Amino acid sequence: MPVNMLNFSNVEMQHDWLVTPATQDSNNFDVYEIKPPENSLHRILKGVDVTKFGNIEEPKLEDSMGSLGLDNRRGFGIVMKVAWIDDSHLVVAYENGYVVTFEHSDSIQAVAFNSALSPEPVTSLLYDGARDILLAASASDKLCIIKASQRGDTTSGTSIHHIRHRGIGDLAVSTDGTIGLITWDGYARFFHYNEDKTDVDFVFKVKRQMPSIADNRPNSTDDIKQQDFLHPQKSSVVAFSRTQVSYRKIKEQNQIEYNNGMSKNLIRRRLERDFDHHWMLIGYKDGRVAVYNVT
Repeated sequence: MPVNMLNFSNVEMQHDWLVTPATQDSNNFDVYEIKPPENSLHRILKGVDVTKFGNIEEPKLEDSMGSLGLDNRRGFGIVMKVAWIDDSHLVVAYENGYVVTFEHSDSIQAVAFNSALSPEPVTSLLYDGARDILLAASASDKLCIIKASQRGDTTSGTSIHHIRHRGIGDLAVSTDGTIGLITWDGYARFFHYNEDKTDVDFVFKVKRQMPSIADNRPNSTDDIKQQDFLHPQKSSVVAFSRTQVSYRKIKEQNQIEYNNGMSKNLIRRRLERDFDHHWMLIGYKDGRVAVYNVT
């Protein structure tokens, strides 16, 4: 299925719904329904154009669009990122920095918009369902915290945190509220929400040093060696595993069931700590994925 995404946008599923940039026009988007048991695709919304909704004023793209090599022109520009809030609400972020929430049932309408990142392109977008927060970031150093349940112009109520490092390429949130982001300098930086979820506090950063694998002889194709010196490897993506219920908690609440005399050995004391681990994964530009234990 052709999708005109220009290497910027993602596609995202929510149950049986799939949203993608439009087949022919990267400024618009399509919504598909996936029907079992054949899992066939049925396009239910085609080429949705944000400029057709009268409640959103069409802005003008500024010169800063050149930071991603994009053309200067009137309008919202191309679809940069998409995210589902629930089965009937989806969020689309555009080249001009606007983040627009759409509601669809029998038809579709724009119900909220945010221009806090304008005129920089939106490079990352994530819905934190545990806190009903949209996180959006751009080619600048801005990280926006947007209440997803709000309607209309949400710009004035948006909290903006300047991370002081230009370009945020990827975002992830753990179940305990740790925000991981990848900046264009190759670092993975991590933050925690503050108490009222209107700002974030820096926690730590990660940059990985890896040995370089190189050819041992100038003209050899099969004789390689690992060089002794280390090269910094730039981060590309970050993800968190889903945090399961604390083993210590369910043990204290007597929620562990023993159905015979041997089942108590399924969890040994020396392994109890493994059940409380939080895993973080970072993908690097050299093609490797590192798994970290976050305590």
